[in-house]
Amino acid sequence: MDLHSLDSEPRPVHPAGRAWRTWTCLAAVGLGALSLLAGLTLLARPPMWGNPPSELRPAALVGLIVGGAALGLVAVAALRSRGGHQAERAVVVGALGLSIVSFALEAFANFLWGTTRFVIEGRPLWRRGRAITAPVESGTAWQAQLRPSVHHLTESDRAGLATAWLTAARYEHASVAAFSHLSLKLQVVGAPPALLAWTHRAASEEVHHAELCFALASAYAGRDYTAAPWPTLPDVRGSWPRSDRRDQLVRLATESLVDGALGEGWAAAIALAAAQKVTDPVVRKVLEQIAREEAQHAELGWAMVAWCAQSGGRSVVCALYQALGEVDAIRARPAQSPHNRVDLLSTVGNMSAADQEGLRSATHAQVRQRLEHLTELSTAA
Repeated sequence: MDLHSLDSEPRPVHPAGRAWRTWTCLAAVGLGALSLLAGLTLLARPPMWGNPPSELRPAALVGLIVGGAALGLVAVAALRSRGGHQAERAVVVGALGLSIVSFALEAFANFLWGTTRFVIEGRPLWRRGRAITAPVESGTAWQAQLRPSVHHLTESDRAGLATAWLTAARYEHASVAAFSHLSLKLQVVGAPPALLAWTHRAASEEVHHAELCFALASAYAGRDYTAAPWPTLPDVRGSWPRSDRRDQLVRLATESLVDGALGEGWAAAIALAAAQKVTDPVVRKVLEQIAREEAQHAELGWAMVAWCAQSGGRSVVCALYQALGEVDAIRARPAQSPHNRVDLLSTVGNMSAADQEGLRSATHAQVRQRLEHLTELSTAA
């Protein structure tokens, strides 16, 4: 017998070895699929309520690390197995590739959604987790007829106030588009005409807020500023559900709670407190108007929350508490962006960090108390 030909024949595989390879392939595919699902989840769900992103991210990231490490060990063991067939090894390597793709998705998600989404004054215009604004240019189109006193200010103070009010103006300008987009959502879910009319009144008020802020920024800067045209039509659809009305009500309710009731309520409190500290009567009048109308916008948010809860039932109420819980998790962390209009208005009013935190805590407590009361009414009904 040719000993050389014996060496070239395939070695018999014990049944236990076949079972081990089968379970190895199944484990590899399962871990790879779970890792890929975790990466896609992180990519598809932007941070909706604050910075850092929602509590889903740490859990998904741990799942990626554990799943990837386990999958790597399984793949090494399978590839070192002498009894393995090429097809089985290909399955394991493919699953390992899924895990690598998952880590790439996580890195891309960190880049895409890594910027802050925090509760800022007014109703921001969101796109992919970012509050976006239009550029500015020289001009007077978006300016109200008012002039604050600037002669007693130093050049440094004027520059700081100009930057503050110019940034505020850009966000007020973006709020006009945000309310316009909101009106489309209301029509999609079949909201009553009163909510639509209120939304359009709020957009008109944001137009005047932007004009006031651009006028103050121009006065402090010594040059005229106005809003420039948007480079392109902002695609702000995001992850808005396209067909399921219940999901649409959940999204509208949570956005109205966070961006409306909480965000605009806090903005109104900050603006009112700042108005009590400034000495310039022109600036005080602007802050008082912003505070008064932002408070009405917060009430609009509450009206939308109540209507969504009534129309959507328990699923909407549960989502509202979940959204508020996510805000709870990040409430004590200061916003990181230099474009936070709340911080800017606080600077205008010379408010300390302790004053800001006190107002934020009080506003948040009021929102939670009111949400609990709304829930009781919905349950009773």
